[in-house]
Amino acid sequence: MTPRIRNLVILTVLVAVAVMAVQPASAEAVEPLTAVLIAGAVVVVIIIVAYLIVANVSEARRVQTSAPVAGPLLLASQAP
Repeated sequence: MTPRIRNLVILTVLVAVAVMAVQPASAEAVEPLTAVLIAGAVVVVIIIVAYLIVANVSEARRVQTSAPVAGPLLLASQAP
């Protein structure tokens, strides 16, 4: 196969794939409950990611600003 024929075949395949990819899919109606569930899931994921980011940043700040402990930490308790 000559390079010219090979390039023509590659170009034809690429054009065919591009035409199939550009064609819009058939439209389907989304039920309102499905849309609300998807939106709710997106909001929950955003809240969890934001919480984890804030917790990570505040933990890093706390570790940087805390003074090193001079000795062992002693806890005392008294039995009733």
